[in-house]
Amino acid sequence: MPREFATGVRFAVVSTLPAAASSAGVVLEQGGKLWFSDGAAWVDLGAGGGGGGIAWSVVTAGQTLVADGALLAVITTTQNFPLPASPTAGQVFIVANARGSTAGALARIQTGASQQIVGTAAAGDDVTVAPGETIYLVARSSTLLEIV
Repeated sequence: MPREFATGVRFAVVSTLPAAASSAGVVLEQGGKLWFSDGAAWVDLGAGGGGGGIAWSVVTAGQTLVADGALLAVITTTQNFPLPASPTAGQVFIVANARGSTAGALARIQTGASQQIVGTAAAGDDVTVAPGETIYLVARSSTLLEIV
């Protein structure tokens, strides 16, 4: 008999995934896989799964970005996600602000004082990601990054 999904439960094993829209910010196990609801769809958190083959790290507060890693932010207020001090050319940083994040809660990618993201006004400028958006940054050097 399948377990019923209960409001407020952040993790459970279920036989069938409930509606994603009513389950924002929830991680469920179904079919031997972990699934995360961003409020619009279910994202397969497995490396080989339906999340574009990306192994997402789900975070609820700001943390330093990890090279070649993907953060899925589930936030209620704006959070800072600092870039590493010295990224290596070619490293990729991915940040997705979940559709289930609170409206207006921005995922702010923080640059260091000497770092610049191509397309922003000057070194030290930050880039924000609104709920439902994803940003991909590629390091061109330790001080220059580009949105791709």
